[in-house]
Order: sequence, then structure tokens, then C-alpha cells
Amino acid sequence: MSRVAREIVAKLDAATPLQSYVSKPKTLFEVLNVQRSNGVGSRVQQTRWAEKGFDGCYWMVTNVRYKNIKGVS
Repeated sequence: MSRVAREIVAKLDAATPLQSYVSKPKTLFEVLNVQRSNGVGSRVQQTRWAEKGFDGCYWMVTNVRYKNIKGVS
């Protein structure tokens, strides 16, 4: 999260839905789904890697294929 986004979230009341959404960990699907072109070209890093200091470790998203789940529209 960017510095500006952290400052905005910090100013929000802890009970707001945005605060609770931003503070919870996201799945890879949730991260890529909100990005342009489904995140193709993005560098994605696990939170625990950053916590351990592995700043140069990441996945480069080159292709995204979502499965069609029967019964879900």
C-alpha cells in the first residue's frame, strides 16, 4: 500500500468498512481482480516475504486465466 493510502486509512475510524477491508489480507485473486488487465505485468509479493526482508523476491504476472465454475455466474 502506498504512503498516501496508509495516511488516508489511518485517519479513518476503525469501524468503517473500508478500514476493515484494507486491513485484512487478500488472496491473489482479490489483488489481481482490481488491477488493470487483471494485473498482467504486475509484480506480486507475499506479505510474509516482505516481513522477512526479502524485498527482491516477487512473482511477475504474465498471464491470468480464471476457471469457469459451474453454477456461478
